[in-house]
Amino acid sequence: MTLKQLLINLLMVIMEENYDMVDPLLRPAIIDVHQLLPEYDFIVVGAGSAGSVVASRLSEVASWSVLLIEAGPDEDFQSETPRLAFSLWNSWADWNYTSVPQKNACRGTSAGRCYWPRGRLLGGSSASNTMFYTRGNRRDYDGWEAAGNPGWGFKRVLPYFLKSQDQTSPKYLYRPGGYHTTGGYLTTSDSPWAPELAQDFMRAAKLLGHEETDLNGAKQSGFSLFHGTMRNGSRCSTAKAFLRPARLRENLHVLTEAEASRVLTFDRTANGVEFVHSELRFKVKARKEVILSAGTINSPQILLKSGVGPKTHLAEMGIPLVHNLPVGENLHDHVGVLLEFRSDSPVSNSFGVFSTDEAVSDYVKRGVGPLTGGGIDAMGLFSSSKVHSTLDYPDIGVLLLGGPLDDERSPEIWNLFPVLVRPKSRGRVTLGADGAPLMDPQYLTAGGDAEALKEAVRFAFDLADTAAMKRRGATFNSAVYSNCAHLKFRTGPHIDCLVANYSITFFHPVGTCRMGPPYNPASVVDSQFRVHGVSRLRVVDGSAMPEVVNTPTNAPIIMMAERAADLIKDYWRDYQNN
Repeated sequence: MTLKQLLINLLMVIMEENYDMVDPLLRPAIIDVHQLLPEYDFIVVGAGSAGSVVASRLSEVASWSVLLIEAGPDEDFQSETPRLAFSLWNSWADWNYTSVPQKNACRGTSAGRCYWPRGRLLGGSSASNTMFYTRGNRRDYDGWEAAGNPGWGFKRVLPYFLKSQDQTSPKYLYRPGGYHTTGGYLTTSDSPWAPELAQDFMRAAKLLGHEETDLNGAKQSGFSLFHGTMRNGSRCSTAKAFLRPARLRENLHVLTEAEASRVLTFDRTANGVEFVHSELRFKVKARKEVILSAGTINSPQILLKSGVGPKTHLAEMGIPLVHNLPVGENLHDHVGVLLEFRSDSPVSNSFGVFSTDEAVSDYVKRGVGPLTGGGIDAMGLFSSSKVHSTLDYPDIGVLLLGGPLDDERSPEIWNLFPVLVRPKSRGRVTLGADGAPLMDPQYLTAGGDAEALKEAVRFAFDLADTAAMKRRGATFNSAVYSNCAHLKFRTGPHIDCLVANYSITFFHPVGTCRMGPPYNPASVVDSQFRVHGVSRLRVVDGSAMPEVVNTPTNAPIIMMAERAADLIKDYWRDYQNN
């Protein structure tokens, strides 16, 4: 038994006995497949960052019946414990996806494939991510609206961020601008755990001319300690935030471990869903709508298997065409390079710190201590040299992971993660011969992407060289970058090599069911998430983003789902009234 497994077992025993987060009475009411009704008003596929929100909000209308289908199981203590987030990778809670081989990125991995962790449980990736709560830049949303999506400018979407939020860190509520509020389902807070290395990171940023900021406030450029979706020291996923309060609604059925295979259609109208549960195939009808919220990979996969997608690709796969749309195109993602450093002494986010009896007791009894840290302790956003800094529209950034990514590694290890957050490169999702999704992000193929990321890498090295970080004896752990060992440290060829070989996803793929007006041949859904040419079918998740926002995407996707629920309610109320 590894030390990690020992810690997990210890937490399981203590939390099952003492911790209210595992009280079954607070869990969503999950039905048995044999309790399914033959027909529902709405079927929502995917209980992730978007689907949990949409299903909860639609079930507020007592006369509507709602079925929420999730491919994975319920959350458990492991997913709710922030510091165990990385232990969910390649686990029961993960789809375990890898991309197709990349030309300009991930070349140091097996066959040049990039690992893409995606949550496969109630809450989706909101139940397995590092919980940073960031909304993106106002220019992101104004750009969506300018591209033909009315109602998606920043002034129109800010109220939907606020609708969800329950801000429990008072300092944000006293700041001008009205960017934070209380009373929503989604709890946000600063972390109860502020490791010393994170404080040094913030000091280092200041030495390089960058100020501390609220990344969700009036000015985005700057650095911030962790602020995330956290409640009483534990994770606040969308399943916890939106499904648990709805657990007593008789009109909401939640079915887990049910993987949707296709949308049922007749005469280009969605009327149900086919899914697999316990190796058996089931069909269930929808009176009003089918809403796909299966994510940037699985929503296009389901559409393609349903005959909605590029006609040439569907013909190659032998799938009858329902409607010709660019489903799966426009795939793009944040990308970065994980840089590993070593200090003179163990860092406070190492396994030896958060696995002690004291740390476990602090977490279980009081919701404090190192187990409340989500793995990413701080983040900064800033502009590369190709973007005028006065625009306040950062295109690169750097994150601090204040401990080893693999908890079996040396306790002196920590990481900086320089990232590209406004990529221009575009790829696609297609179907493989077995119907599984094939992801080709085509990282760093568009002009300017690689150069901007290299600039972020150079900044990360500069930050590690400051007196604030050097006081810990920070040195780059070049031994783990063997593909670049023959190159002189920090020269142009060395940084080129690091970017090409050791780049990884920043976990925010979007765009494969792009939002846009019907006259835009690159779009799949309209500004109300309705699939072009197919009635009573919507796609509500990150795949609908026309362009990725320049921060982690969990909060923006929740916002999109909040607005989608209102749009759906308004449509059907108008329909019934007329």
